[in-house]
Amino acid sequence: MLALKIVGLVVASYLVGNVSFSRIIAKLCFKDDITKHGSGNPGMTNMLRTHGILPAIITLILDGLKGVISAVCGFFLLGGYNDLYFANIGLYVGGLAAVIGHIYPVFYKFKGGKGIATAAGVCIVAHPIMICILLVVYVIGLLLTKIGSLSALCMALTYIIMESVILCMAGNYWAFGCLFMIFALIVFAHRSNIKRLIEKRESKIYVSESFKKDIQHIQNFKNRKKQVENTDNEIKKQDIAQKEKINEIKNNKETK
Repeated sequence: MLALKIVGLVVASYLVGNVSFSRIIAKLCFKDDITKHGSGNPGMTNMLRTHGILPAIITLILDGLKGVISAVCGFFLLGGYNDLYFANIGLYVGGLAAVIGHIYPVFYKFKGGKGIATAAGVCIVAHPIMICILLVVYVIGLLLTKIGSLSALCMALTYIIMESVILCMAGNYWAFGCLFMIFALIVFAHRSNIKRLIEKRESKIYVSESFKKDIQHIQNFKNRKKQVENTDNEIKKQDIAQKEKINEIKNNKETK
């Protein structure tokens, strides 16, 4: 029974992780493919660099929800508050499967994101307060270095150090093993970034430029709305003119 629960959890969480919100948002809102821009990575950082802060925040939240949903399901499926030992194992098993699904999605030929946002969602379920510390680490790192990958890796390293101590003190080495695998996957997904960091070639993110993109998107939206309104007004004018013409013809026939 336990084995079936774990298999079901892994499959469901992996499929949840497959949902690529950055691709969906880019397609619906900007009519383009996020993998054709910037680093080509379908994730929050590339969305920030390419389309601005607001789309990046939405992507971060939605990708994080994949980790939250998978971790919560795993927590309650394998014990809940009645058995915290197995519940925590379920939490990280579900989280690990979601991260794998995000990084290696079968629906996108195994070409996904880097897993940071989804892993952060798992962290929110495990330790909601700890995520505040991690966000501070990420923001400070981003402001100081302007390098998203370095800030993300520092955030992940901070979490695994703190959580490893907690899990090992509780004697839950299975949960620790899943946590370590999540971290290892994230590092492996960032291998090209690490190489560029060593070679000092990693791209930087400028918040001011991202704000400009947001402003431009808002302006474009207003322009499109105005164009639609102008088109509607023009159609209405043509309809009125046509009706007046028809009425004029009718009146002329009645006069005759």
